[in-house]
Amino acid sequence: MQFEYPIVLWGMLAALIPVWIHLYGKRPKKTIDIPSLVWLKSIKPSKQRNRKVKDLLVLGLRVLTILIVVIVLAKPNWPSTIKTIQIDNYPAKWTERSTWLPALIATLEPGLYRVFSRDGSYIGTIDQSALEGVIPQLESTVNEIVPVEGATLLSYGFLPLSMSFQYYLLPLRTYQINTSIEREKSGHLSNTYRLKGSADSMEWQLQWDQDVVDRQTHLKYKLDFRDIRGIDSTSLTVLGDSIPEDNTTTFFALEESNMVIWSIEPTVPVALSSLLNKGDTLVHYNSNDLFNPLKFQTVVLYGFDFIPQVMSDFSGQILRFPTKSASVDLSMTQPVMTDDFFTDFFLGASIQNQWPMYRESNPLDSGSCLLSSPLVCLASIYKYNNQQVYQQGFVTLDWSHPYFTALWQWAGLQNQFREILPWPLGADSYDKNITDLELREARFELVPLDGKSVKFVGFWTIEKIGLALALFCACLALIFTKINS
Repeated sequence: MQFEYPIVLWGMLAALIPVWIHLYGKRPKKTIDIPSLVWLKSIKPSKQRNRKVKDLLVLGLRVLTILIVVIVLAKPNWPSTIKTIQIDNYPAKWTERSTWLPALIATLEPGLYRVFSRDGSYIGTIDQSALEGVIPQLESTVNEIVPVEGATLLSYGFLPLSMSFQYYLLPLRTYQINTSIEREKSGHLSNTYRLKGSADSMEWQLQWDQDVVDRQTHLKYKLDFRDIRGIDSTSLTVLGDSIPEDNTTTFFALEESNMVIWSIEPTVPVALSSLLNKGDTLVHYNSNDLFNPLKFQTVVLYGFDFIPQVMSDFSGQILRFPTKSASVDLSMTQPVMTDDFFTDFFLGASIQNQWPMYRESNPLDSGSCLLSSPLVCLASIYKYNNQQVYQQGFVTLDWSHPYFTALWQWAGLQNQFREILPWPLGADSYDKNITDLELREARFELVPLDGKSVKFVGFWTIEKIGLALALFCACLALIFTKINS
């Protein structure tokens, strides 16, 4: 026997209370002098023995009542009667689980169930009548399904199903068309989104916190970052198909913009360090240090000709500047004015109409080019997942140049919020799952979402039987106490 709340068993110590009262709670007998015992009947020893037996029986019933109540409150489970279910909490249609999952739960037999989630995590041992109340608390996951031995699977049937379950419960539904939102273009002041693979105009909805502020019907939606500054939460949703969970991009405002200059060189130019604000910091690079750059929103790599491995999990802006140059001849960079960076951030003319000077530069072959020489790109910006990386192939000679002021404005705007693109959920495999289950002769049931009668949950549960037995013992104890009292 197993107990869901074993700590309650300490309550069994309360059974010692009636024992203590029986042994020590009786009042001491007083001796009374009687002048004559002629008219008194003699007390038979058999009646005294019967009274002792009755007292012991009452004591036993009282102790048994307490023990039964404590055991019932600890919720005993017999492993042979407990069944196992696994709930497929994949995100597809999970936000609308109240429309299909209760029907699957209603088909389960009354009793206790060991409940596991999609990835094999144990949720608890729960009575069938209480399962529906637990479901809203279960979060979705995109983790691989880990089948639990002997489990019945409750699933929407969206992803291909493992064929190793004992039984399958699926809603009786139709095939669902699904596609996901994607970022089509990343700009310096805006991003453009569209529904993946769609050639038709869709309805777009922009929300600030809980308020809808914009609705449009277009093939694409261009979101200006300046419109969401100062908003705690922004969501852009395209109402394009019946699976809504991968159709929303979310932006969260960051509490404080912070930056770190991570320098290989022992000294950093004063003009560079002066760009730091309150909350920013300067750290010198050492491969043995336990410095964690991931807590910052913008990381300036000064003197690096590589991006450290720890930055692979970084989500924010990276600005990389080299510090070594061999050539003494000065050359002037050429701006790629077609890039939106200059129209968005570059305010005013450059110093004497000259652009940043360089002695020598490594050519760059990735990203949107900002500065170039006649032959190669010298500075560019590229975006990878949640990282935006500015890379420069030449040593900065003048940090006060307006180009670098504009670059800092770009970095400052980008780290005021964080973008979260939804996980693409893929295509619906429902029809294929049904075919596979039939071919493998698996035990499964397709549950209609309307019109199916809910199975009656019996009144006499284990807890109610135990409490009724405790009440019966208490009543017997009271009856025997009154007899011949």
